[in-house]
Amino acid sequence: MDHWALQNVGNPLAHLLPYPADGTKIADSGNGRVYVIAGGAPLYVSNWNNVPAPHTAVQVDHWALTNTGNPYAHLRTYPADGTKIADSGNGRVYVIAGGAPLYVSNWNNVPAPHTAVQVDHWALTNTGNPYAHLRTYPADGTKIADSGNGRVYVIAGGAPLYVSNWNNVPAPHTAVQVDHWALTSTGNPYAHLRTYPADGTKIADSGNGRVYVIAGGAPLYVSNWNNVPGPHTAVQVDHWALANTGNPYAHLRTYPADGTVVYARPSNTRWSFSPQCRSAAPKTSNGTGVSDSGLSPYPVCKSATLVRTSAPSETVLGSTSTLGAKVVDSATNTGLSAAPIRLERASHGSWSTVTSMLTTSKGLAAYSLTATETTTYRWYFPARSTATAHYAATTSSSFQVNVQVRPARPSIVGTPVVNRGSSGSRDAPISVKRRVGDG
Repeated sequence: MDHWALQNVGNPLAHLLPYPADGTKIADSGNGRVYVIAGGAPLYVSNWNNVPAPHTAVQVDHWALTNTGNPYAHLRTYPADGTKIADSGNGRVYVIAGGAPLYVSNWNNVPAPHTAVQVDHWALTNTGNPYAHLRTYPADGTKIADSGNGRVYVIAGGAPLYVSNWNNVPAPHTAVQVDHWALTSTGNPYAHLRTYPADGTKIADSGNGRVYVIAGGAPLYVSNWNNVPGPHTAVQVDHWALANTGNPYAHLRTYPADGTVVYARPSNTRWSFSPQCRSAAPKTSNGTGVSDSGLSPYPVCKSATLVRTSAPSETVLGSTSTLGAKVVDSATNTGLSAAPIRLERASHGSWSTVTSMLTTSKGLAAYSLTATETTTYRWYFPARSTATAHYAATTSSSFQVNVQVRPARPSIVGTPVVNRGSSGSRDAPISVKRRVGDG
């Protein structure tokens, strides 16, 4: 064969395709695994019944399958953008964008041709597996367009961030049209799109070049690459997204999600986020690597102390018990007025709310309940913001109220007759008798 033909695959005079045609089956010479070609990539077939006939495969060199993407292999690592595939298990159709399959609810929502390569259900339930040759989420930098309104998004950490102008993201300025459903169903496993970028994703602002690292869905500024773990590359995103955090099209939170833990450098400190503020986290906590510079917009939470002021350790079935608590500023020991507080009870491994209330002007709270069974309780103070401070959530230590079932003690009615014996001596035995009619 002329070398020219191999150097010019795809040229009509060469009569050679750059990649195998869709639906072609190939078998690995090294291990016998069978694959079906979709968009130039080999997708693993676990059972012949999961792909259409003919059930024969061209045996190819193991090298080609372990070197997808190499120009001599003539196999893509992932199907080309815009490839449509159908799940052999349920018939669902997907369009490929950045190597990931995004669900198509209606053929009218994606461009023609409206035909799909049937692939093994295994491949779609094992995205990310090297034999599947499908990503779980589109690659960073992939551009997708919403079939419903034409909005364009760039992918960062698996999430679509809105692009207001093509000039704000790098070329190529083309996008894979995907079903509107996928963009309104981020987080759904069939959508293959995250609602917010994965923790640790780095993004760069198209307007000023600033770099941010994602923690709990929010972008935290990075002043120096040395302050965050590698890789030290960032997806360029539209300035609009960073200026409009909290907007549903931005897919960026303004504050990290409640409970997010970060490890900040160069201070080597760990922080846990509550709504509106952050608190020191245990040194053993794992967290997303961030720069100290990114923490400045988030004030440090003030600490509140929640203590139990009253509660019986034991009570009688059906009796009324009062459980009390107090919330104070840990630094000043001043009671927190009108602070939200909950009494919770242990229930099947979690805590359920018994009652909610606001504290008095001195930070006190109390609740009376009728004892029905032995129960473990605790008081809970959720994170709270005031005009001047942000307090982290806290709980009291748990405590148990034991409920006893006791018979009523007989009461002595009337005046007892004291008999010291016939001699009336002080040393004589004393007996107490009830008068007749005393019960």
